Amino acid sequence: MRAGDVYRPGWAPALEASLFGSAQTTKLRWSRRMTVEEMVGYAQTLSSWLSADEGERERRRRNLSDYLQGELGLGDDTAVQVPMITAVHVAPVHRLQYS
Repeated sequence: MRAGDVYRPGWAPALEASLFGSAQTTKLRWSRRMTVEEMVGYAQTLSSWLSADEGERERRRRNLSDYLQGELGLGDDTAVQVPMITAVHVAPVHRLQYS
């Protein structure tokens, strides 16, 4: 939904070794049928969008619209399958010692 949001095989979160064991990753691949309008709405729910200032949000709106409508030639109500990957990282917590 924005430049740089790409899947990176093998990526794992950096965890403090004294607090956590090795993370195990599970990847779930799925797709969702969305219209251009729904894709723009979905993009606006992402944390990177919500934390951006209004100028950055407008730039992302234009980029997404230019790509979907300009490059792909999709209309606002055209629905397409959008591939998704959900990566879940789970790491055991080492027993904490309280003093």
